Amino acid sequence: MSDIESSSMGRALTGLIRVLAEVADDLTAVDGAAVEYARQWRQVNDVLVAVPLENPLRAYPTLWDWYARCQDDLRHAQTRSLHLEEISARAAETLTLLEVGPPAFSIELFERDSNPNDVPYLSWFLHDLTKPKQLAAKAAVERILAYLGNAVVETEWGGNLQDGLCELRIRRTAAEVESWWRNYQGLPEPEPQPHVEILLRIYFHAYGDKVILLLGGFDKGAHPNHEKAEVRQAKANLQNWRTQQERRRTR
Repeated sequence: MSDIESSSMGRALTGLIRVLAEVADDLTAVDGAAVEYARQWRQVNDVLVAVPLENPLRAYPTLWDWYARCQDDLRHAQTRSLHLEEISARAAETLTLLEVGPPAFSIELFERDSNPNDVPYLSWFLHDLTKPKQLAAKAAVERILAYLGNAVVETEWGGNLQDGLCELRIRRTAAEVESWWRNYQGLPEPEPQPHVEILLRIYFHAYGDKVILLLGGFDKGAHPNHEKAEVRQAKANLQNWRTQQERRRTR
């Protein structure tokens, strides 16, 4: 080996030894810092124990445990913040809905022979319909019929059965009715919901100053062969109401 090669190797070994020494010093410093940190942490806890207040750090052996708890709290706070943002968005949506004008038509229920205990529509609604169908009927009356009135017969939602008798045709769930109404009003649509087969008829008569009289209802999906009989009954109910009106006028 030449003198030049020996000299180069010597310098490389010297440099390596210096680096190792620096690493050893750094490791010693880290160990020392860790020992000092543990000592100071004990001192902090000892001082806080003497304070006549609840020590929030007493439950945490090290600063890192406390930091992890803070991270958990932060995540919970972020979750609450997202929840509050959802509530705020719903509130803004509610304000938008409130900007829509009230329904143009008021809704009344027909009472057979003026008997408040004999209300065909209410009896049908409460006793013949499942919950999803009740919700669909309610939404259609409140969102479609109350806004459109007898003009509903000019849309997919209605039909004219002649002599003042009309029908509201419901083929959609409550959520789908709401979606149609919001689109009609230029409002954002609600979240989609699972579809349920709905096929209902609500018989009504429009009269006076924008009043809709509900005469009865019919679940066509459940009883497809009963429609003619139901229409006849609705016409009989309308005639019964007209007779009551005539009697009031002649008193």
